[in-house]
Amino acid sequence: MIASQTCDVVQPNRELVSLLPIKTCDEAIFKEAKRGRISSTVAVDEIDGQFRVARLDQITSFAKVMVDGQPEIGLSGRSGSSAEARDLARRLGTYFSRFPIPDPARSSFEAIINQLRGDMRKAIRQRALDGVLEFRVMASPTWDSDRFRLRITAVTKASSLPPRDITGALAGSGRPEPSSEDVAHMQIADVYKALDQETDPHVRVLLWDRFADCLEGMAQPQGCVSSIEVEVLSEDEYKYSDWRRSESLNLEALSPVVPSSQE
Repeated sequence: MIASQTCDVVQPNRELVSLLPIKTCDEAIFKEAKRGRISSTVAVDEIDGQFRVARLDQITSFAKVMVDGQPEIGLSGRSGSSAEARDLARRLGTYFSRFPIPDPARSSFEAIINQLRGDMRKAIRQRALDGVLEFRVMASPTWDSDRFRLRITAVTKASSLPPRDITGALAGSGRPEPSSEDVAHMQIADVYKALDQETDPHVRVLLWDRFADCLEGMAQPQGCVSSIEVEVLSEDEYKYSDWRRSESLNLEALSPVVPSSQE
């Protein structure tokens, strides 16, 4: 499958194009790729029970003369401005612009990473987390500081986290106080289950805030990390300025901490 921009394909002075290999996989992997849960894999299509994906980690450049005349395989949207093509471009950009989070900082929220990675494999919790578009992490003042504060943000779909100002919580005033002792003392497994079932807007806000509290309680600030805050914001609430200062917390692509770096 061609991954190059259209301008690179049609202009004669561009000699190379980038191709992604198409491979078959089982249905479970296809569904995970379609959800965006596997950063190195993009769902292509399903034909007669055959599930096909493209591997971003195996992208290769070829001379155009080698590609010309070969069968074309692409996403369902043929237009370069289609939703499928734009999503592929976004996925490529994200995959090849991953930020190398320092190991000492990573160690401070390793328990959070393990919690989210483990729960992705459980159906109820996976469905609850389908509402999360992306996890972002930001260091203040900067990653280069001797010590810094970390803020981890779960950015949800607008439909998953209702606006706080219509659920009894004042917009911009921080997390609303739980009105129910049940929500306030829920364990994270119960939060996932409730998010999968609850439809009341006010309760969903409380549940997402409890989710943030549970993750924050797992953090262990150490070394260069002075504190860790976890929050949940909808895509409509998340500021562009924060997006520019933060990095994607790619759970699937994160490599293990090197033991010596924790000393």
